[in-house]
Amino acid sequence: MSMSETADILALATTKYNMKNNIRDLIEGIQKMRYLLNKGEPITYEQYYNLLEWKYVSFQFGNFPKLNVFRATIIGQNEDEDKLDQFRFSYPDPKKGVKVNIGRANIKDYPMFYGSTDFMGSILEIIKTESDSKIKSIPSTIFVSEWTIKKPTKFIVHDIRNILSKVPYDKVSPEETVYLNFYLKYFSDIFSSPNAYDFSSRYAHNLLVGIDDKKGGYSNILEEPIEMLIYPSIITKSQTVNYAITPTAINEKFSLKSISKMQLPENLNKDNLGNGIHMKKLKIGRLNSKKEDALIEWFDLDS
Repeated sequence: MSMSETADILALATTKYNMKNNIRDLIEGIQKMRYLLNKGEPITYEQYYNLLEWKYVSFQFGNFPKLNVFRATIIGQNEDEDKLDQFRFSYPDPKKGVKVNIGRANIKDYPMFYGSTDFMGSILEIIKTESDSKIKSIPSTIFVSEWTIKKPTKFIVHDIRNILSKVPYDKVSPEETVYLNFYLKYFSDIFSSPNAYDFSSRYAHNLLVGIDDKKGGYSNILEEPIEMLIYPSIITKSQTVNYAITPTAINEKFSLKSISKMQLPENLNKDNLGNGIHMKKLKIGRLNSKKEDALIEWFDLDS
């Protein structure tokens, strides 16, 4: 799905609402935040939460007639492809003993399904992620799964690109607009910096899971929790967008359409993408039945 198609779908939003809609409170919080940053003090999530959390944050009820999400996965050499099921290509599930580390939109032990609007975008994302880790180069094969919604449906969405879409700019002075633009730039940087996971993960967690109620559970700020976070892709220079989708939404509203096994060049990493990636599709995989625990059936492609 292209950026324009995504924008068109979000334009179908039927309702938008805010938690606190006092524009002066918002601007005052931004002023204090910028003052701290100008002093060279990094903003902690606690400071941000106290100054700005939920002030003019926009949420959307988006009606999606169709939605395709691509997710790249690396399969270990010791894993038997013929014994893989759809869950191996979905979000990491701690209930299955899978370790869940901090991510762009999740805190430790709370998984999210990460995907892209674009097939190639998903591959570029995993190249970047693995190159930023201790792995020196990407394996020669990568699996790209395509997930689609089961039927036209409604999602409650938070789009980082439109975080201040409900601000009444006609009631804001030029001087105040400077602060709003600063805020938008700050948030764009937070969701594009490899060193800002502590902030972005906790911000996203409060939306997608809920606020820690200090009693061992989480209470969401909304009657209906956010199901999907949308943010621009760094590696494609915002030509595509990424999704962080809750496990509940994936399990209830999406189905696995197909999996492509792709052969990539040797010794590939984020620093040698300048000449493009010459790939070859080796296999296509599909579920061999409609059962939840169905295995993937693979079909070789002609050379």
